[in-house]
Amino acid sequence: MVVQIYNSENDWLHGKPPSNINLSPPDKLPRKIVYSPLVADEEFNQMIRDLRAERQRTKPKRTLEIPWLIKAIGLLGGIGILAFLIKKGVTKIFKR
Repeated sequence: MVVQIYNSENDWLHGKPPSNINLSPPDKLPRKIVYSPLVADEEFNQMIRDLRAERQRTKPKRTLEIPWLIKAIGLLGGIGILAFLIKKGVTKIFKR
């Protein structure tokens, strides 16, 4: 079932004459705002200052810091691997 909502704009579709509407033009055109370069620069600089102030107020992003114990274990492991490789290379040279 189709439900039709009454709309006075659709009256002319159904054979009813449209109502008389008097359209009047506006008294004056909208006024355009013209900025001087000095005003535009001033507003831009104020916007940049506001953005910088907001950025300083926000918390800095937390970075993940590796604990010193893991760094020490990695360093010792790296030294051990290098020592093993050097020892292996030296023994190959002298076995010839």
